Amino acid sequence: RLPQDALRSRGFDDADAALPVVPRAFQGYRLLQEYFALPHRFLFVDFTQLSRAVKRCDGQELELIVLFDRHDPSLEGSVGASQFLPFCTPAINLFPKRLDRIHLSDRVNEHHVIADRTRPMDFEVHSLNGLTGHGTGPEQPFLPFYAVRDPSRYGRDQAYYTVRREPRVLSSDQRRNGPRSTYIGSETFVSLVDSQQAPYRHDLRQL
Repeated sequence: RLPQDALRSRGFDDADAALPVVPRAFQGYRLLQEYFALPHRFLFVDFTQLSRAVKRCDGQELELIVLFDRHDPSLEGSVGASQFLPFCTPAINLFPKRLDRIHLSDRVNEHHVIADRTRPMDFEVHSLNGLTGHGTGPEQPFLPFYAVRDPSRYGRDQAYYTVRREPRVLSSDQRRNGPRSTYIGSETFVSLVDSQQAPYRHDLRQL
């Protein structure tokens, strides 16, 4: 018989985070993001202190029996052996990637961020690690507008950007044949602002 602390839930600590942990942000928001992106990741549990039981086992199989504090009839018909898989780890395929260039236009107030124009449905933008404007003059770095606590540290010539998301719209082919996954994803847009030149430096052509 193992103690109660031999069985513990996983997924709520920062060490179990599937998305990046942002120190200045409330971690409850990250947990909500992970829940809606991958609800099953909060169904993981750890069985610890099993080495003692394994040493006492003479056969080739080991049966684990978990006793609950109360009886829940709804579990009898919804939980089966096929829903228990050992040695599994939840993961989100999140990695850094240089995005395709964005061509700037003064006819719009925000610009669509696309990771790869040849495969637009294969990627979704999680966050922007850096944004730089290119033109005939020197490169113009843009800072995240809401992350700057002390604008005076960066000088008066600094430029900023904000991010907006909206649900991804299915293509005609996806509407006809169905999407590859139940998760549709989102599209990302950035708006630029320059404290000295509105809305941004006139010679900039690309991001």
